[in-house]
Formats: sequence, C-alpha cells, structure tokens
Amino acid sequence: MTGSEIADRLWQGVLAAVPASESGREDSLTSSLSRTIAGHIAEEESSIAAHSELVEAVADPAARAVLTELIRDEARHHEMFSRMAEQFAYEAAPWSHSPEFGAQASGEHATTDPQAAKRVRDLRNHEHHSARHMRRLADKSREEYSGLLSLMFEAIAMDSKKHEKRLSFVEQRLTDQG
Repeated sequence: MTGSEIADRLWQGVLAAVPASESGREDSLTSSLSRTIAGHIAEEESSIAAHSELVEAVADPAARAVLTELIRDEARHHEMFSRMAEQFAYEAAPWSHSPEFGAQASGEHATTDPQAAKRVRDLRNHEHHSARHMRRLADKSREEYSGLLSLMFEAIAMDSKKHEKRLSFVEQRLTDQG
C-alpha cells in the first residue's frame, strides 16, 4: 500500500470521527487540512520518483549530488507529512494514538527535567550561530566548485534556521509548562 493510499484511509477515518458542526456541515478546516496533508503526501511521493528518474539521466557529478540531496529532503518531507497525518488523526480521534509524533493517548504525563528548557535554549542558540556561520562560508565560497559548495552551505544554513524555529517552539512549550 502506498503512502497516499494509507493517507486516504487515514483521512476517511478522521473525517468519519470528526463531529459535524451545529449547522450539520462537516468542519471545513478539518476537511481542508486533511485534504491538504494527504495531497502533500502524494506530491512528495511523485517528487521523489521524478527526482530519482532525473538523477539517473544526469551525468554531471555536482548536479547529481544536488539532486540526490533533494531526494533525501523529499523523503524527509514525506515522512514528516505522514507523521503530521497521524498526529492530526490523533487530535481528531484521540483513540488513534500516534507515538511516533509524540502524542499521548492517556492522561499519563511524564515529568520534564527542570533544566530541559535551558538546554533547549542553548541548542536553539547554537543553531542560530551555526546558520550565520554557514551563510558566511557560503558567501566566501560562492566562486569555488562552480557554486556547489556555496549552495550546500546555504542549504545547511536553512536547515539550521528551521531547527532554530522548531527549538523555539519546544522552548516555549517547556517554559509554558514550567
């Protein structure tokens, strides 16, 4: 079964479990989100296949390296959308617990180390500084290796900014709980 088939089945279960609004219509936000995430799961599968075909058709090693990295990113996106679908299904129908995405199915609550928020803040700051450093390296290496090195440094910088944003979310959650 493909990821999009799994997503379709998952959404059918979600939509069946979501209560209708007072007007008797299906919740449009829930419906829209479920279709959007399912669509992205299918798009990521198509993108992985298209990039994989393209990498086989290209002889240039630098172009192949970039395409291969894109395939890895698309695979991570596919995995993330799949986990989002599971989490969304959990929130719409709590009995369908999604441990992979971190939802808790019961009232059990683990305690958080009081120093966790500080450690998260330190990691967030590290990602911030890493992004700046990678951008400086990208600027310095722009003319080297036909721009490939600069491109890779920029990609790492963008990932570090993404990590920083996620860590900010975690830090906020821990601060609100503590």
